[in-house]
Amino acid sequence: MQTNGENAQISWFEPLKAWVVASRNVCLLATTPEQVKTSYPAESRYFLARKIALCWFNTLKKMEKSQVAALQKELKGKTMVGDYVGS
Repeated sequence: MQTNGENAQISWFEPLKAWVVASRNVCLLATTPEQVKTSYPAESRYFLARKIALCWFNTLKKMEKSQVAALQKELKGKTMVGDYVGS
């Protein structure tokens, strides 16, 4: 299964205070990497969205809380679109 160059979309859903992470074919909703791991099995149709989400949570972990809060505010009603290129 291809992982490099896979479509990646990330958004913040304020009503549930959760990240929305999507690949080309599926979307998941999570607040923590642990939730991604327990709610979306690695060997499932969520394989790529799960990889993207875990990479995203690793990125968030490197940011200061104020930066994450500013990003959440900025992403309300918007979606970041990019490519997942190996992590």
